[in-house]
Amino acid sequence: MRQQGADIVIAVVVDRGIGSEEPRTVVDVYLRVSEIMGERLKQYELADADVVIRPEVGDLHWSSFSQAMNLIDEGEKAAREKLDDIRHLMPGIKNWFRFRRSQNRT
Repeated sequence: MRQQGADIVIAVVVDRGIGSEEPRTVVDVYLRVSEIMGERLKQYELADADVVIRPEVGDLHWSSFSQAMNLIDEGEKAAREKLDDIRHLMPGIKNWFRFRRSQNRT
């Protein structure tokens, strides 16, 4: 994101992590290798983020649409916990919001 001009990067991680059960089949091994590669890629991508938000999703997958409200609630909770970190990165944010409100009134 910084290469595209972002000054501040806030990342959100929604994953279940790497499984802990022992792989028993070739397919299990393949899936574990995929999980490990994904974890390494995620660590690389998050290394440059200013703030990382990690909702507690347990075993829910991001595509568990029937559990959407639970996922949203957890995301909101995790974001609220990081608000101080975000505000610290953006000391002029209050002035910016005041400016935007004043522009909308005209």
